[in-house]
Amino acid sequence: MLSGALAIAISALTTWAVGTSWLHKRDPDSSFWYGFAGLCLLAPALLIPTVQRPPDGVLLIALSAAAAGATAAALHRRELRLAHLELAARHDAMVARWARYELDPGRQIDFPAMVDVRVPETAAMIRALAEAELWRRAPVTVRTTGAAGDGYGPAVARLESAVARAEAGAIAALDAPIPVAVGTNGVVPRNSQVPSTQDSSACAL
Repeated sequence: MLSGALAIAISALTTWAVGTSWLHKRDPDSSFWYGFAGLCLLAPALLIPTVQRPPDGVLLIALSAAAAGATAAALHRRELRLAHLELAARHDAMVARWARYELDPGRQIDFPAMVDVRVPETAAMIRALAEAELWRRAPVTVRTTGAAGDGYGPAVARLESAVARAEAGAIAALDAPIPVAVGTNGVVPRNSQVPSTQDSSACAL
């Protein structure tokens, strides 16, 4: 009984050590040595009972495999949860970045393109915001599966690109020259705001 519990514990701990080493450090050497050390301890704990009482040994092997599988599944769920939290933080940062233009009247005046959905870049940004929010609220199995380009991660990446393009377009619009209306005959209409020579002279005085 004691050897069986020891084998199950070794199996679970080895899986946990290998999994956490790979997930956090991405270090294949550490993962290998954790696995090798665990197998060196696990092999006699499984072989001795199997030789002495084969039915009990087979059951012990099955229980050890189940413990390893349960530990791996728990690590996978933890990885998904941490990845979602990281994506949610990036998502929130983009929402806050856009809200500075949407909620601040001064920024609305300085950067009108950021709140004008008629601007293509702004419209694309609003669509990306809605898409990312839909993926954020989806179940975990839906957020992480699907066709290429689907999922919460790609949606957040598209949102980051859309916000950057919208900001660049809004800044570029400030430097764009103001168009002057010209009649069909090439003459500036009387009601246009082009300063006359007399006005220029008055300004000079």
